[in-house]
This record gives sequence, structure tokens and C-alpha cells, in this order.
Amino acid sequence: MHGAPANGLDLQSSLKSISTWWNYNDCEGRRATDIRAKCPGWRWFGDGRPGGESPLQVSSGSDRVMTRFAMRTSCFLQWALLRVWERRWLGLEPSANAGYFMVSTASLSILGHEHDLSRLVIQLWNDTHVAA
Repeated sequence: MHGAPANGLDLQSSLKSISTWWNYNDCEGRRATDIRAKCPGWRWFGDGRPGGESPLQVSSGSDRVMTRFAMRTSCFLQWALLRVWERRWLGLEPSANAGYFMVSTASLSILGHEHDLSRLVIQLWNDTHVAA
């Protein structure tokens, strides 16, 4: 995760201790079709990465980061991690509804709130026209 300074936070030093990334381990660089050939029925967000982290483990790290920096930072995230973040932001389980939240390369998504921090929302999702 890379952070952009906002509201005077020292993100660089803070992120060193709580940054998150999905540990793919044995799956690093492999396509989903290759993994399914070895593990029939495998689901990307339901089962995690064979030999790597589960969605629940990634969710735990994401929750720590969101709790600390919610509403005060911009983050540039890897697509699979963003799909966990959006579910956790809405209070869903990390593997819930994974097929419904598509993320394209270089897209913009904004997790925000309505009126106050008690109503978290997705303000913008998967906008690919921003850079055009």
C-alpha cells in the first residue's frame, strides 16, 4: 500500500508498521486457471491463496489500516486488496459478494461516508475515465 499525505499525517513512517499486501506465496505470478487446475473448485476470494494468506488474514490487516487512517488518506492499492477493502468498508465478510465488485487496472474508487463516519459508503467505484 502506498499512501499520499493528507491532513498532516506522517504516513511514510506509520505505514511501515501496518502496511498490508496479500501474500500470494505459492500463487505468485500464477493465473487463476493454473491454480484451479491443481485445486479444482478454488475461489479467488473464498479460499485465499494456496500456501499464502486467507481472505480473513488479509481482512485483519486491512481493518488495522482502515481504523488508523479512515477518512484521512489516499491509498493506491493492488486490485485484489481493494476488493477486500471495499467489503470491509461496508461491514461485509472478506469473501462476501466478491464477484460483484469488479476493479479495472488504473481505475479510481472512493470509499467515503455520508454526513458523518457512522454511514460508510462507496462514493465512486471502478471509474476508468479519470485518466483519459
